[in-house]
Amino acid sequence: MNIRGKNIQELESTVNAELARVQEWLTLNQLTLNIKKSNFIIFKSRKKQLIRQMNLRLSGNELRRVEESKFLGIIIDQHLTWKNHIDYITKRL
Repeated sequence: MNIRGKNIQELESTVNAELARVQEWLTLNQLTLNIKKSNFIIFKSRKKQLIRQMNLRLSGNELRRVEESKFLGIIIDQHLTWKNHIDYITKRL
């Protein structure tokens, strides 16, 4: 899901509304989501600092913000660099 906002409050509100729609779809289709394995990343440049934390909720549970995440074997970080992935692969070699 790729969502943008003019400010962090607008972004938080929009994402929480979309997460409510995801939860509704999951419920209608008798599916569940493992909240413990669910997290989110805010992609940003190295120069930008977040003034305020985001509180995202799904099914009444707060989602954890991470700076990097492994997706289909590739480590993606908040700055969209390859450094963490390359370090991980180098250690495995």
